Amino acid sequence: MVLEKADSVSSLAFLRSLQASKSYISSLVDDLKAHGLTEHPEPVSSTIAAVLDQQLDDLFVPYFLGSSYIEREKHSLEELYSSLLYKFTTYHTRRRKMPTTYLGSLSARSRELIASARTSYLDRLESLDTPSAQRSMLLRIAGLHTSAPSDRAEIAVSDEDGSLSLPYTKRMLKWLAEGIGRGLELANGHEAPKDIRELLSLLISSMGEVYLETALDALIDTSTTQESATKTEPDLAFLIDLRSAISILHLLLATIQTLLIPLSSSNLTLRRDLEKHTATFIDRMEVKIDSVLQKSIDASLSWTQRLLSQQKKTDFRPKDEGSLQLDQLQTPTCLAIYNFLAKVYSRAEASLSGRVLESFSLELGIGLRSLLLVHFRSFVVSLAGGLVVSKDVAKYTELMKTWKTSPTSGFRESLEVLTEVANLFVINPEALRERVRGVGQGGGIEGVEKGDLKPFLLRREDATSVGMQAVLGTL
Repeated sequence: MVLEKADSVSSLAFLRSLQASKSYISSLVDDLKAHGLTEHPEPVSSTIAAVLDQQLDDLFVPYFLGSSYIEREKHSLEELYSSLLYKFTTYHTRRRKMPTTYLGSLSARSRELIASARTSYLDRLESLDTPSAQRSMLLRIAGLHTSAPSDRAEIAVSDEDGSLSLPYTKRMLKWLAEGIGRGLELANGHEAPKDIRELLSLLISSMGEVYLETALDALIDTSTTQESATKTEPDLAFLIDLRSAISILHLLLATIQTLLIPLSSSNLTLRRDLEKHTATFIDRMEVKIDSVLQKSIDASLSWTQRLLSQQKKTDFRPKDEGSLQLDQLQTPTCLAIYNFLAKVYSRAEASLSGRVLESFSLELGIGLRSLLLVHFRSFVVSLAGGLVVSKDVAKYTELMKTWKTSPTSGFRESLEVLTEVANLFVINPEALRERVRGVGQGGGIEGVEKGDLKPFLLRREDATSVGMQAVLGTL
């Protein structure tokens, strides 16, 4: 009667009542075996104890035949997950229908998963078999509170509903942990590996694919839009969402490795399958995260290239050299790039950490350094203009040295190349000849090969002078 009543309330109420019932009745049986009846207060005989144990097992057999129990657990979790993610799936289903927006290029698999999750939730609400108490609980978890939507397109959702939420993730993991603990207690661990396989598949499908992968696909679409935009400065605000995605992926992996995989260790074949399934999913998510990061870097460097293209030829070859102030600020182009990349890095630093941030910084820094080396081969530079180049280079290196990169990457040391290149435009031919002579012999210009010097030296305004021709003749 208790279980029938609980079943009329919700699937979760039934499972919790089943657990409580077995706990209480098991305790009663233990008391009976220890104390006997009133007329016989001594412990019962082994025969009676065996009868009591058999009666206890028989009482609960109907609830654990075959896969009936794990199917109930899965059904309960599916209800809870689809309810919690209803607004999320609704948001992404709608955005997907707009071909040029946030979800314009979602993969076919993601489209199917989010549509299926949303439809299954609504079908449960509309089913005549769903008890009213269960329906109320599902509505409450979904944040609808009052009644099921009469029109499936009726629910209002916001951008916040379409974003990842760490509290939601922790809630889903808490429900899973409760189900696993209950299963271990009720089923005595006999079918634990097989049950774990079912629960791991459900976790990766619901929390991994419907939730995390859908959000990552949306981020890829957004970063692609920013990468292809050529007339407006890229907005990397979406990197904040990437931080949540990385945190959720870590939580998911930690749960699988510390909770699920160890419980399947008694079946080595099944454990290997679970580890393979997990590794495949994690690899796929990491590829998507890397794609978002790479597109963000490409978008930033594309805009940097656009800003560099606006450099005036007279910046490095001022017409009135007599009025050039040695303490003047950098060129407008340099300051624009400095401000833009400082903003990009600030976004990245607020969103990423550890090796991910170091890799992002390194890729962005190497890209900027390469652009600058090409850039300074594109302008004729006068002696006074060489001082301007030096000031710009000092500003660029100042910025890049604040970025967090691995000490073993050698990136900071490599920035000396830019300083050395700037020096090529300011030192006189005689001193330059001495420096060039030492290249490749443990001296001279560090980090620059002899063959790489000529394009820069040819951009000196005095490249046709006798002194410079003598320098160029040694290359």
